[in-house]
Parts: sequence; structure tokens; C-alpha cells
Amino acid sequence: MQRIQGEFLHIISREPGFTAYYAVRVGNNEVLTISVFETQAGAEGSTPLAFEWVKKNLAGFIQGEPQTIVGWIFGSSFGPASNE
Repeated sequence: MQRIQGEFLHIISREPGFTAYYAVRVGNNEVLTISVFETQAGAEGSTPLAFEWVKKNLAGFIQGEPQTIVGWIFGSSFGPASNE
């Protein structure tokens, strides 16, 4: 997680259309990452970059091949709901 925070975020945030990145620990040995881009092309373009970085920097921590899925955000919310 420290490597993602200290190294990878700097790389992915420079990609065209980058909006947000989340890394979530799920269970003891798994990490789920979510990258948000303005366009599908931006999201798909970041995938090889992420694979290459993971291969070079996290190979000793990974079992099997990382999986990727491209989808679309259809709902979101940030912060508490307003009562006004």
C-alpha cells in the first residue's frame, strides 16, 4: 500500500482524463483498485501502465495475474446528505 501511495499514484494521476484512484484492502491478501477516468479510452490506456508497474514493483506480492474490468459509473455520492 505504501508503494502504491508513494509511487504509483504519481504515475497514474498524470494520465489524460484521470479523475480519481482508490486502493482498498479486501481480506488479508487482496487489494482492489479503482481508477476513474473521464473517458473509456483514458481508463483503457491506463491498464498497460498499471500492469507494467505492478510487474516491476509488486511481483513478489502477487499470486497469479491481476484482473482488470472496465465499467461505467452510474451513481455516486460524496459527503453527508444535506437537509436543506
